[in-house]
Amino acid sequence: MSRTPEDEKGGPPTEYLDAWERLARMIQAGRSFSGHERDCAYLNIGGGRFADVSSVTGLDDDGDGRALALTDWDGDGDLDIWISSRTGPRLRFLRNDIETGNAWVALRLAGDPATRTNRDAIGARVEVHAGEGSSGRLVKTLYGGHGFLSQSTKWLHFGLGKASAIEKVSVRWPGSNRVEEFRGLAPGNRYELVQGSGAAKLVGKPPVAAPLAPSKPATAETSEQARIRVATPPDPVDLRWEPIQGGAAPSLGAPGGSPLLVNLWATWCAPCLAEMRDLEAAKDQLVSRKLSLALLCVDGLDGKAPFDAAKAGAAAAKVGLAHAIGRATPELIEALEALDREVIYRQRTLPIPASFLFDGRRRLVAIYKGRMRIQDLVQDLDAMAAWGDDAKKRRDWAVPFPGRWATYLFVTNPLAIAQVYLEGGYPADAREYLERYLKTEGAKAPADAAADRDRRFRFADVHHWLGRIARMEGNGAMGLAAFEEALRWNPALAEARVDLAAALSEAGRHEDALREIDEAARTKTDPATLTRRGDILQRGGRTAEAVESYGRALQAAPGFPPAARGLAWILATSPDPGRRNGAEAVRLATKAFEAMRMDPAALDALGAARAETGDFPGALDAARRGAEAAQAQGREALARQIEARIALYESGQPYRAGRGE
Repeated sequence: MSRTPEDEKGGPPTEYLDAWERLARMIQAGRSFSGHERDCAYLNIGGGRFADVSSVTGLDDDGDGRALALTDWDGDGDLDIWISSRTGPRLRFLRNDIETGNAWVALRLAGDPATRTNRDAIGARVEVHAGEGSSGRLVKTLYGGHGFLSQSTKWLHFGLGKASAIEKVSVRWPGSNRVEEFRGLAPGNRYELVQGSGAAKLVGKPPVAAPLAPSKPATAETSEQARIRVATPPDPVDLRWEPIQGGAAPSLGAPGGSPLLVNLWATWCAPCLAEMRDLEAAKDQLVSRKLSLALLCVDGLDGKAPFDAAKAGAAAAKVGLAHAIGRATPELIEALEALDREVIYRQRTLPIPASFLFDGRRRLVAIYKGRMRIQDLVQDLDAMAAWGDDAKKRRDWAVPFPGRWATYLFVTNPLAIAQVYLEGGYPADAREYLERYLKTEGAKAPADAAADRDRRFRFADVHHWLGRIARMEGNGAMGLAAFEEALRWNPALAEARVDLAAALSEAGRHEDALREIDEAARTKTDPATLTRRGDILQRGGRTAEAVESYGRALQAAPGFPPAARGLAWILATSPDPGRRNGAEAVRLATKAFEAMRMDPAALDALGAARAETGDFPGALDAARRGAEAAQAQGREALARQIEARIALYESGQPYRAGRGE
């Protein structure tokens, strides 16, 4: 399991996100969170020893328990247990019917807000001093929350053993060191203790909950069949197959106006041949619903044996199938598996037989794994005709129980979703999500002027992020186009103009970049913008102006890491001896590195600064780590540049920058 990050300032550590990614891959591969770990119960037998009583108490379920809550559910004076698990049954109730004859007392606390104590008295420490027959002093603290996503009763339950009396109850209320005593309590009762009252109020027995009949959890039978209804269809795909006898490969992707069933089968698969006979027997029902069939043989795709067209044709003829027969291609299987993965999080190889039902616009409607039931197919065809293009009806049809979809209650922020993908290390998924958002929302007409303005601003933000992702993936041209599109939707989006300027500068268009950054700086004079301006000026060879821009950024925000890194680079590598200052470069580069430890450019600047002071061992250490970081981040060009500087440091020479770097 991944560990929660301890450093909140620096964001989630890489190892934390990597652990979550590995866990996600395990789940996608079909592995359990914890692998049928059985629940455990231990009995305190005194002396610091515990006995494992999991089996005898019935608590050793293998459902991967997640949450536990204790409460006297039936009001009989002992604690019962509610348990939620990751696997079924998701919720279990274990009623405590053990007869011990022991005494007990239950206490409910009420704090006084006037004394700065919360009303529920969370954090109160309670001591029960019982008489002979008990263990003496019993201590409990009232907590809010009880383990993972669970809350036990706020009644504090004390087992008193064979005690026949209670001497007193002491309460240290939260937010105070004063202890309040309550007397006059008797075993076998429930009391409310109100802060400042000094008296215990007797509370009657709660009404007994509706009786629950005990049951033995039944394990669901495994099945080779699965029927998956798709609530939100993926984008239409172009699917191609080959006729058994060869020839051109017709497309299954073009909208045909009628539903299409793509069925994968094999000559050696008995359930496949039985399914084909089922389809033949239901021919009249399927024809009346205008269903087109493409039954595609997968023989030979595993590479173990060549495809035998005669054998495939004979197998189809044996069942008298009158529908189109073809041969699946590796590209077709890859496309269908991609659709399956988009619908189902767990990634598994498609079974044989497997069928995919598409509507007339070739959008995925349902997936059938194993031998398909014809009645399921007919029901889905009828449902498809009933809901037509109504997306809400389609989503309601896709789930087997009534309810409301959250998408009708909340507006999703596409940038927030994309940010989650990026934090998890999935830039391609973030890009795909944003592109799909633009495609979906672009087809909707705004309701009024305010809605149109909000839509334009949101589109600008999405294109801006698409540009950042493109640059992250090393696609500078796509990044440039995305930033320009963002500014087309919202010319006042200064952040996009700053990023456009940086992209133009990296493409060698320094004058265009300077024009854009100066335009952005008219309304955005923060240290980040001034630093970007310094970077652009430095790349364009305008060193003096770059130093001035970095200086303004550091004046506005002393120690601002990107500005410190940029200025350190100039002070360490400038070919002008009058501009170099090795000691100051080391100071600035060190500050930048301390704040940006995973930034290869900061390590590069630190290496150059140390070399300028003659500390070549230190320069080599920083540069080598910078080259490794650049390689790990896929920044090949920067890695090669740093490696060239390493060769200089090994020969005892500092680095001198040239024009345009």
